[in-house]
Amino acid sequence: MRILNEGKGEIRVSAEGLDQGLANLIVEKLLEDKDVEFAASDYDHPTQRNPVIEVRSPSPKKHLLSAISAVEKELKEFSDAFSKKKR
Repeated sequence: MRILNEGKGEIRVSAEGLDQGLANLIVEKLLEDKDVEFAASDYDHPTQRNPVIEVRSPSPKKHLLSAISAVEKELKEFSDAFSKKKR
């Protein structure tokens, strides 16, 4: 991830290498947090298709990192459950 813009109460990051589905999952986690005022993702450019995630909150970087960790944990749990079923 690359920070595009960071200001008081706001951050925009380019999620290069991720697809829009994963970016939307991060946004979904952000929106579950009552301290997050706004969270959304969109493409930086139609032909490049790199998701850009924007967050507005009192501590946007902290909330973004927390949402990424939550998604990471969910994906790990899914992977572990899938591996058990596969055997």
